[in-house]
Amino acid sequence: MDTVVLVTLNDGLMFPSGFISNATYACAIYCRVPAEWLAGDSLRKDIAGLIPEYLYGRYFRNGNDDGSRYVYANLQSRCLSDVEKVAEPWKTAVNTKEFHYWFCHAFPAANEFKAVEREAF
Repeated sequence: MDTVVLVTLNDGLMFPSGFISNATYACAIYCRVPAEWLAGDSLRKDIAGLIPEYLYGRYFRNGNDDGSRYVYANLQSRCLSDVEKVAEPWKTAVNTKEFHYWFCHAFPAANEFKAVEREAF
């Protein structure tokens, strides 16, 4: 499982009124995935749909008890090049005003992503 994919998206919290409070940063998720989870140089569409479940929980689409719910937009993924993999950009990625970072591994048997610490990535 040595394919490294970078997924980016914008997210926010939608209130019952329909108002969306957008995050002030973009989400950047480094993922290790098996080749069969790819379509070309990005995640298959069905697999990309697992990323919000990883971030917000499997049932995030049901919303929260207060009627709010997490929403996302602009979900994009791309495989890191061999040069990027050698450079290991995840080792120096730190949260900034523009980006917040997450790290995960694919678990194909469970059809899900699970969080890992940066050091274990």
